[in-house]
Amino acid sequence: MNKIEKSISICETFMKSKELINKLVDHGNKLLLGYIDVSTAYELGRGIQSSIDETQAAIQSYFGIPFPFETDDCLPALRAFVSKQANVIDVGLEGFLAAAATQTLHKVFISSVNDPDNYSELSNYRKELSKFLSTVGSHKPDESTMIKNKLSKKLDFAKELKEKIEAALDEPPTSLVKLKILSEDFCILIKLYMEWSSVVRWNDSEFAFTQEVGFSLKERLANRLSPESFRKT
Repeated sequence: MNKIEKSISICETFMKSKELINKLVDHGNKLLLGYIDVSTAYELGRGIQSSIDETQAAIQSYFGIPFPFETDDCLPALRAFVSKQANVIDVGLEGFLAAAATQTLHKVFISSVNDPDNYSELSNYRKELSKFLSTVGSHKPDESTMIKNKLSKKLDFAKELKEKIEAALDEPPTSLVKLKILSEDFCILIKLYMEWSSVVRWNDSEFAFTQEVGFSLKERLANRLSPESFRKT
């Protein structure tokens, strides 16, 4: 029974490790394309290392439970010890997952291992993680890619801000406080857009609006916030 409990623990932790390892290729591609930054890539690496450690601990715990006999060849002895219907076979970590899916963990064992610290798939996972972290450590994205990534992250906010400003300007009178907040946010956005446009051409596909529209809205906000304008309203 203890062996089965430990088997379940191995399955749970190994599945998590496997799912994270399968993200390495996509994260590597996204890093090169500028969709994610280095910190996000390292966050995945930390998650994988933590999961590998948990799986390793589960394996060590599994092998910490002694068999009820001493023998150099466990499988024949296990087959003699348990029910003949158990069909005891030696499996690796992938075998454990397959057995868990069919609810036959009680029929399978890991009977021997040379080094529990580097068992089977975990050793390969460590190598894959090491290669990934080496790539991340040497990654130097070009400036254009970084700016386009920043523009993409800011796009929805910029479009929403533009719509709020247009609505506020088209529905007088609007409170002074509201206009000032919108104006301050928009000035910050325009400043960023000006900086980024020195690297990426200002267009209406990657930017939320054209340069002409941006400057026009900024001017309209300034006019509306002028003392003369509020005295008229």
